[in-house]
Amino acid sequence: MRSFSRKEIEDKLVELGGIVKEDTIVSQGWKVTILEEKKVKFGKISLKSILLEINISKDIEKDFMHKFRIKFSRGGG
Repeated sequence: MRSFSRKEIEDKLVELGGIVKEDTIVSQGWKVTILEEKKVKFGKISLKSILLEINISKDIEKDFMHKFRIKFSRGGG
């Protein structure tokens, strides 16, 4: 994930029903683990980049990913 802070990611996953437990946010049927945080440079622009590991039960995968994509969408201006 780029351009989101760790706190923003945690907050958005809590809004999806998750509970924060150290580097992992868990809920019924899914778990997201924050693996790595670093800065990525594109010319003069520096963005935060956070590597996530997402584990989802097959029975909720489609619904969860739909909600996840909407929650983490950012509109351009």
